[in-house]
Amino acid sequence: MRGTRYTAVTPIGRIGNDRPLVQVNESWTAPGFGFSLRSMNDDLQSCKTTTEVENLDLSEPPQSAFQPPDGYKIVQDELHQVACPEPGMPWQ
Repeated sequence: MRGTRYTAVTPIGRIGNDRPLVQVNESWTAPGFGFSLRSMNDDLQSCKTTTEVENLDLSEPPQSAFQPPDGYKIVQDELHQVACPEPGMPWQ
């Protein structure tokens, strides 16, 4: 796993605050995944939130997951080629 932490401090008086405001964002990812497995945001102005993957199933999903539900109708339209004017010529 690889983690990153970003800390930002808003100095006293910058937005009317009487003390420094600290915001911490932390994110953990695993090689090969395009998303965070755990992220944490700690901000005195909003709150502390943590999002974490608890159960990750890496097995192949059932083929039925890629089929439309019963009663669903698939309509297929054919595309027709449209003539375009030569470059620089006005539309007719």
